[in-house]
Order: sequence, then structure tokens, then C-alpha cells
Amino acid sequence: MKIAVLIFPFAAAASPADLSGINSDQLMLANPMATASPGPGAVIANPALLAKAKATQQVDSVVTGSRVSIRLLPRTNGVDVSDKIYGARLSDGSDVPRNLATADLRNQRGNGAGPPAAHSLAVGFVTPVTDWLNVGFIGHFKVAGDNVSTFYSDEREAVFSNRVHYALHADDNVAPNLAIGVGAKLGKRWSVGLSTQFLIKASTNGNVFVPEAVGQTSSQTNLTVGVGTQLAPTLGVNFEQNKYLSFSASIRTPHSRRTTGDTAIQLWAASGSPGATSEQAIDFSADWQPWRASFGTLIETKKLRIGIEGTYAHWSTFLNQHNEKAKLKFRNVLDITGHGTWNVNRWQVSTGIGFRSSPVPTQSGTENYADADRIVAGIGGGYRFGKRNQLQLLLALQSSFLLSREHIKDLGSANPVIDEFPDAIDLADQPILESQGLQTNNPGWPGFTISGQIWAASLSVKWYR
Repeated sequence: MKIAVLIFPFAAAASPADLSGINSDQLMLANPMATASPGPGAVIANPALLAKAKATQQVDSVVTGSRVSIRLLPRTNGVDVSDKIYGARLSDGSDVPRNLATADLRNQRGNGAGPPAAHSLAVGFVTPVTDWLNVGFIGHFKVAGDNVSTFYSDEREAVFSNRVHYALHADDNVAPNLAIGVGAKLGKRWSVGLSTQFLIKASTNGNVFVPEAVGQTSSQTNLTVGVGTQLAPTLGVNFEQNKYLSFSASIRTPHSRRTTGDTAIQLWAASGSPGATSEQAIDFSADWQPWRASFGTLIETKKLRIGIEGTYAHWSTFLNQHNEKAKLKFRNVLDITGHGTWNVNRWQVSTGIGFRSSPVPTQSGTENYADADRIVAGIGGGYRFGKRNQLQLLLALQSSFLLSREHIKDLGSANPVIDEFPDAIDLADQPILESQGLQTNNPGWPGFTISGQIWAASLSVKWYR
């Protein structure tokens, strides 16, 4: 008998603010946080820098893509789940786990890939309210790209895509990313800022009636859907030691885009009495991001701006797309970014480089979080037009290089791969040889490697007032 399940996820995955940067300024500098460029991108990175920004309007056309390779190691002989599992039972008479035979999986095991290509627009501005207070806004809107698909990180994914997925930035953006912030000067040396992202959250409740419980050809459905907003604040501070040297810090709070609810499925009962109702909870999230604290220093002259910073990311509380904790705990990491900008006459040239440590431990157990350390490099430039240099065109390029990493399964792991066809007997009480030892549909067995590149490019138009 088939059971229909209705879900209505409304989630978005990793924001460009967390992966490559939300606009040209962030892309070309390798996406700094504390020492970001003072402009609309500072709304998310460090709102204290809004206090130093000129009145600006900015539009960016951003294209992202990847060439990430997740290669599965060849499966060893004897690990496939035999179709004899359907007539098997354990020696104590209890049923074997209700797993599918490997040959009956809807998709063959195959290599995984990274984030899909996408095209989006970023629109932002900074405007003064008083001589000591500026307000900034930035919005990121998807124009084209694939939709989001959730996935399991372990053997449960075998009955769906039967793939290993890129762990932290696997999905394309779907929902818009909006943020607003203020930056204020406190005397001659200090400035502080506060901003928040507005993240979409959703709830759904589905009621389903199936009039034909055995040969299901139709169902009757009603939905109750709710869409709301949750806030993800960022706090920033900047201290100017003198006219050349300053220190900056920002703290970004954890957030995710969450979809919750339930589905109640009622089946028709032949006796005429109401059929049993099966309730299934819905709890998905995407774009889960940890606490981040960034600290950096800036050296600035009329022509040159150089920054270096470190960002602490508290990944140890990570929750996956099904709001589950990782069984092998993620590590907290420290990321490093350095960048420079040179302005001469009407020209601007910028570059940045950073190292992003993977928080994912070696995937020796049942889970398959594919991730690796990344080296991020950005470069870009611009030219100003007009009598007052008020119009600027910018082009930015960025590439993240995933350092090749191999994950090997280990049956001695703290969370080993599950034996999905335990030693069993048939209806004649005879041992089933195909059940001896380890049998698993886990798509990551016996291991996998990940490497590749994630890239982004942006064309920007700025108008200084």
C-alpha cells in the first residue's frame, strides 16, 4: 500500500552573504566581515562602517556557479542489500529492518555535485539622516537558477537521490535576502552600528483524505499556509586610532530559514468507520549559519586601503536541513581574510584572499557531510565617470578553491555505518548467507573525495550623491 505525503517547504539555502559576498565590493575583497568596504554591503558585514560611508545607491548583477566534484569510492563486494531481505526475519523471530534491496532503489548510486548556477540582483543604498547617523539597506533577489531540494546526510538519502551532497552550501537561493541597518558616529573616534536581516519563515498544515487506501489513484487535500519573518541581527563597532589606523569588530547572530508544520493523512476504511489518520511532522531549515565574531584592523590613506581580519565561527551547534544535530560534532573554526584597495585618479583596483577552514570532521561514520577547506581569492576594479566622479562601474570576480579531501568510512567510528540487513534467517529457519557481515545502501560507503571550485562574478553600478 502506498502512502501519500504532502509537504510544502518554503526555504532558501546558503545566502551569498555567507559564501561569496552579496555584491561587487564583497566579492573582490574575498568577503570580509569586520573590515568590509563602507557601502551597502556593510549592512550585513559590519554596520558600524555605514557611519563612514558616502551617500550611495548601488545595483549589482551577480552570477554564481561551481565545478565541485564529489567522487564516490567503488563499493566493495557483498555490501549490497539482497532482495532476500523481504522474506527474512531475525533469529529471535522479530522482523528485519524495513529497508529496500539495493536493486530496488529508485536511483542508482552516483557522484555528487556542488551548488548550481544562479543569477541574482543586489540592490542597496546608504543615505545620511544627520551628520553623525547613516542608514543602509541591501536586498538580494534571485532572477534565475534551480530550486531547493532537501536531502538527508546518511543512509536515508539512498531511497531519494542516492547521492552525497555538498554539506554547507549545497543549495541555490530561492527566498529574497533583505537587510537594513544604521551606523552612528560617537565622537571623533568611535562608530557603532546595528542591522538585521529579514528572513522568511513558513508553516504549513496539510489535511489529506485518500478514498482508495489500496489502489491509490487520487486524494483530496486542503492546506493552511503561513509565511512570516524572523530577524537575524548584526552588531558592529569601529575605533579610529588615528587618521590612518582603525580597528573593527562585528558579531553576527545564528540564523536559518525554517519551515514547520504537519501533514494529517486519513485513509478510507472498508468497514465504513473513519479510517486511521497518520500524522507526519514537517521541520526543515536551510541557510543555517552559526554565531560569527570578526575582528580586524584597517590601514587607510587617500589612495590605499588595506585590511586583515579573523572570523570565529561557532559551527559546533550545527543543524542540518532536517534540524538534526550532526552525530560527529562539527568543529568551531577561525577564518582569515586579507584585502587591499588602491584608488588613483578615476580608477579603483581591489583584491582579497582568505582561508576558510572546514568545520566538518572526517566522515568516518554513517553521515556524509561533504566539505573541505577553501582558499578564497577575489579581484576587481572600477572606473568613475562624471564631473564629480559620481558614477562608478565595477567588475568583480571571485573563486573559492576546495582543497581535495578524502573521507573514508571506519567501522570503528563513534557513529559507524549501519548494517541494514542484519544476520537473518528465512521462513525455513535457515541462515541467509547474503545477510552475513555488513550490508548497506549508504551512498557514502566506503568513502568519497571532494574537490573543485565555486565562483562568482558581479557587475555593479554605483551612484554617489
